[in-house]
Amino acid sequence: MSEEISKESIQAKLENLGISKGDNIVMHSNLKSLGQARSIVKLPNCGADYIVDAFLDLIGPEGILCLPVFTSTFMSASAGPCGEIFDPETTKSRVGSITNIVLGRPERAR
Repeated sequence: MSEEISKESIQAKLENLGISKGDNIVMHSNLKSLGQARSIVKLPNCGADYIVDAFLDLIGPEGILCLPVFTSTFMSASAGPCGEIFDPETTKSRVGSITNIVLGRPERAR
């Protein structure tokens, strides 16, 4: 039987790793690490919010959560491989759901 996935269960695992208030974290993410696809697809945003909220609640406002947010865009439309001009307010990440969840939050910095 698999463990229920929740913000609290993720936070407990992070605490066991020694993560605490004020920590500065660089996170590379993969939703598949949460569990089997048939389980995580039932969660809101496939559990991405749970992961982000668990980290942020644990490190608090004193900490920093940093994620790579690669876009495959450049400063001019002709230079970028996807033909888009980079806009820090609207350009989405091309490296995963969790990074886009963070980009959608008003308190994020880019």
